[in-house]
Parts: sequence; structure tokens; C-alpha cells
Amino acid sequence: MSVANLQQTEAGTFQGEGMQIPNGNPGVNPVITVSSSVGSGSLSSAASYYASPNIVPATGLLQLLYYARRTLLYALKGTEVDVLNPATLQWKSPISFPSAATGSYDTMALTPDGSKLVIAGFTASNNPQAIVLDPDGKSSPAVVTYSEASSITGSIVITASNKVIFAGFPAIALDLSSLTFTPLNVNTGALLRSTPDGTHIYGADLNVSSGSVYSLDPDALTVKQESFAFMFWADLAVSPNGSQFAPVDIVPSGAGDLVGFFDSGLHYLNTNIYPEISPPDDAGAIGTTYSPAGDVLVVPLGDSIEFWDAARGTLRARLMTPEELKVIVYPEGAAAPILALDPTGQTVYAISKSGITVLTLPQPLDHIPSMQWAQVQGHNSKRTDFHGLIGLRMSVMHSKSSK
Repeated sequence: MSVANLQQTEAGTFQGEGMQIPNGNPGVNPVITVSSSVGSGSLSSAASYYASPNIVPATGLLQLLYYARRTLLYALKGTEVDVLNPATLQWKSPISFPSAATGSYDTMALTPDGSKLVIAGFTASNNPQAIVLDPDGKSSPAVVTYSEASSITGSIVITASNKVIFAGFPAIALDLSSLTFTPLNVNTGALLRSTPDGTHIYGADLNVSSGSVYSLDPDALTVKQESFAFMFWADLAVSPNGSQFAPVDIVPSGAGDLVGFFDSGLHYLNTNIYPEISPPDDAGAIGTTYSPAGDVLVVPLGDSIEFWDAARGTLRARLMTPEELKVIVYPEGAAAPILALDPTGQTVYAISKSGITVLTLPQPLDHIPSMQWAQVQGHNSKRTDFHGLIGLRMSVMHSKSSK
């Protein structure tokens, strides 16, 4: 692989005008050779080939959810859940909503045992409403509406005891055994995410400067909160074992993401730092998730998907996407994830411009090697505004965490 005709835009920074990419096999790391009037050089392990992606045509998709028990991919729409066979990439019969479901729906979640699929939304009168479905079709669907006034955001999680927690100020809970709502005297933040087994739940305030994060006890339904000023969280992911969670700061007007890594006690652990030669160039998307073993944090952007080392906060790799993914748009509340992984962490599914982009990696995410980012900076080189902004906000977080 070679790059030529480079133009030096500022000291220490290159901009490529042309790139010749030969054919290669998935998993192979080619050597990149760069040449210009000021010199040339080579870099190994800076890029990797992967299999040609597939795009499954679709419209109106709101969220993706992988149903591991039956090896299916669920795609939420406004009036149904479409069902994709990952092996054939063919659509199966959709799951239609019952006639009593007359609200507007934008998020869904599976119970830990996979026996119930819950779709959440609001009625025309802005009352929280849930559709409770049996994915196997063995029992009839139910539609349940919360009649009291409540500041619910639309984000939901399901606990190990099959209670659906609706994030809000205060939150409410739906018991799936009795199909009854209960108001909760807790503030969970606007966005909730949980471990697959529903035993660890974390929350975050969205798009406000408090930078607040929350831990919700799924049994006692009590909440702990910490605030980190000037952090405008927009997304959140929880590691598979619940020992770590990561809220993400992204904005429609800026490229890239700022991740805060926290432990279960709400202690700030680390943040992510972009390599000097690999700055982001597109806005963020909702759907950040951990790899199956929790070693890698997957963060979608408009034109790529980033893989961050969860322990170090370093960028292992960035996977370019064949078409634009569905990026964040303001005003927007607790948007549902546009990205899903298969149980092995080797296939990535993402809602994109014309459907679902399916990306198969050469190896599972937890085994993906770190690219060799060269940390070189000349004496006249300037740090970008993006790095300066990260530095300022990082110092605020470090100051808060050390108190």
C-alpha cells in the first residue's frame, strides 16, 4: 500500500491526496509507504484488511438488537419489529404490534432470559406505554399504559427479576409478572444501560453540563450519583460483568468522541486519547457497546467504528464503513442504539444510510490487535482544537475525581 502526492498543510501534519490499495486477504496488515518532496517512510501494522461488508436494504429503522437465544437480529420500526437471519442476511416475517398499540415507539429491550421483548414509547397524551411480546409467539402480546404524569425519557432496561425500569425524573417500573406500573422515588438520569443479565444498571444525564452518572441497585431500587461538570454525555455502555461502564460525549457539530471510563463505585478511571496521526473526522452515533469479554469499547461514528482499549483508553483500530451510519441529531433524547454485535464479537451490525451495514472482522473484537500509531510531533507542530478541548475537559474530570 502506498501513499503519494502528499501536501504538507502545517508543520508535522500531512494530508493525503492519493492512495493505491492493492487486493489483500482479511486479517493481513500491509506496510504503508508514504513519500513526498520532503522525504519518505514506511509504517507496518497501521492498517488491516477485512472481508467485504454487506448492506441489507431497509428503511425506517430505529434500533438494532441481537437475540442470541434464537440467533436473530431484531430491527425496530415504528409499527413492527423486523427480523433478520444473520446467517443468510434474509428478512423473516416481522413481529407486528397489536392493534391496541397506538403510541409512538422508539426503543426495545429483551428480558435476560429472552422470554419477553418490551417495546417502549408514549401515547398521544404523552403517557409512557409498553408493548410486551413473546418473541417465540407462544403467548399473546400485551399493551400497558402508565396513567400518571411522569417525566420519563423513553430509555429502558430490564432487571434480572423481570422489572422494566423506565428512566426519568423520577423513574417508574413495570413488573412483567403482573403487568403493573409502580412509581419509583429515584432519579436515574435520562439514559439507562444494563448488563445482559440485568444485575448491574448505570445511568447518565444527557446533553447537560452536569456530567452526572448513576448506579441503580436493581433489587433495592436505590440510586447513587456523581457529577463531573462540563461533560455532555450522549451515550452509555456497560461492560458484560458490570465492573465498568463508559458514558460517551458526542455532539452533532463536532467530530469524534470523548469517553469516560468508570468503575462500579462511580470512580473515574480513565479517558480516551486520539493518536496524533489519527484524528476523527465525523460526528458520533448512538450505540456504544463493550466487546463480549469487555476488553474493547466499540464507538460508532458517521463514517467509521472505533475500537478503544477499555483498560488503557487507547485506540486499537478504526474500521471505515462503506456508507454513512445514522449519526446523532439534536434535539434528541435517549436515542436507541443503532449498533449491535453477535455473541462472538466478530460481526458488527449498524443502521446506515440505506439499511443495515454488516461488517465481519478477521478476528473477534477482544483479540483485535492495536495499530501502531506513530507518536511523532515536530517542534513547530500544533495540537488541534479537538485535542485542546479534550485536554481541558480531562483536567476537569481529573480534578473532580481526585476530591
